[in-house]
Amino acid sequence: MNWAKLVAISTIVLVSVVAVAWVSIPPVEEEEEIPKPIMRNITIGVIPGVDENDPTYRLLTSIAQDDINSYCEENGIDFRFRFNLSAPVEMAEQALTYTKAFRASGVDMILGYAWSSHLCSGARVYGYNKTMVLMTPSASSYVYALRNTTLYHMCILDIDPLVTMLKAMRDRGVEAYLVIENPGYGEAGNLIHEVYHKVKPLGFVSNRTVEYTYGSPVDFFMTKADTTLGEMIDSYGVNQTAVLWLGFPQPPESPGIGGEQFLEMAASYASLSRVTWYMFDYAGGRKGIARVIGDVDAKLKLINLEMVLEPNPIYDRLNRAWVNETNLSGPMGYYNANIYDGLWVLSLSAIRANSTEPLDIWRVLPSVASEYVGATGRCTLNEFGARMGADYRVYAYFEVDGKVTSIPCGSYSWESDRFTWDESLLG
Repeated sequence: MNWAKLVAISTIVLVSVVAVAWVSIPPVEEEEEIPKPIMRNITIGVIPGVDENDPTYRLLTSIAQDDINSYCEENGIDFRFRFNLSAPVEMAEQALTYTKAFRASGVDMILGYAWSSHLCSGARVYGYNKTMVLMTPSASSYVYALRNTTLYHMCILDIDPLVTMLKAMRDRGVEAYLVIENPGYGEAGNLIHEVYHKVKPLGFVSNRTVEYTYGSPVDFFMTKADTTLGEMIDSYGVNQTAVLWLGFPQPPESPGIGGEQFLEMAASYASLSRVTWYMFDYAGGRKGIARVIGDVDAKLKLINLEMVLEPNPIYDRLNRAWVNETNLSGPMGYYNANIYDGLWVLSLSAIRANSTEPLDIWRVLPSVASEYVGATGRCTLNEFGARMGADYRVYAYFEVDGKVTSIPCGSYSWESDRFTWDESLLG
């Protein structure tokens, strides 16, 4: 083999080897750049109550914003929330002004309206028309709670304690009751008429109403009430008959007697003193405060309710911050804790809906609320977009060591819709 032929063969082999090597080396794929998630920034408007509410709103709003954004970050949720506070409401009309300003800036959801008068300003219309999502932590008037709206109440409505009291009466075996009311005091009379149709399923057989008006002859009223109640006792039995007293305070000026004097006088009448009295005080009962009537005769066996906010880790943490940061006395209450819970429900609804459009929020918010358990417990809403219910402690008046005092005698759980009674006291 000559030299030239050897060189040619070697060249062919070399080229073949290079070609095989080239084919056998996999092509280098360019790495696709994974796009970073686009962070969705959501602004929720907050309208505090009056000046004295402002520190509480600002504190709880700040804590909620940090907690919710931390939750989003920890769970890989591409939302970040900002809670923008307006100035406090000095006049109810300003609530509407601030609502319009938030809407003009593109905000779809607002938490605020500490008082029902703030909704009465006209702001409620945005919820009625489903053009904004509005949520109040504390405005409790049933007048503004309607079906099929985007106006939500994180608090119970003011009829809830009254309905619960009627349930308590029925649970104790009451079949007929006499309502005693003062039409000049508060909205208690309107409430009782509002709930009459709501409690028909409870099974009451009869109810009658007598009205006491400041300045009217008290003896005449007591005789009429005692006679009416006596007829009911004859028909239904003393243990199946009760008085539902819509409590009222001392009148601002004479003539007239206040609640304590009223009860003392009622205790001296034969029929009025034979049955148990159940008390609903519009001013006290609406806010869930147990009322102490003083040295009222214990033989009236007066029973009332106190709304109970059961402590839990979320509430305890918020309450510590609230006590440390505000100059207000006592523990943080139910209505303030609703500020924190309401912001969570709104934020979680936006996450689930992947939107802040009112109709999108409307479709998911009730289910989100029913699943969320916060500082105030489970936040289930009813068909009117208001808090489903509350837990209560039941009190009755007893004579202890010669002094009349109010003692817990039972409790009510709204989730189980069940009363538990201390029969050793009530039996």
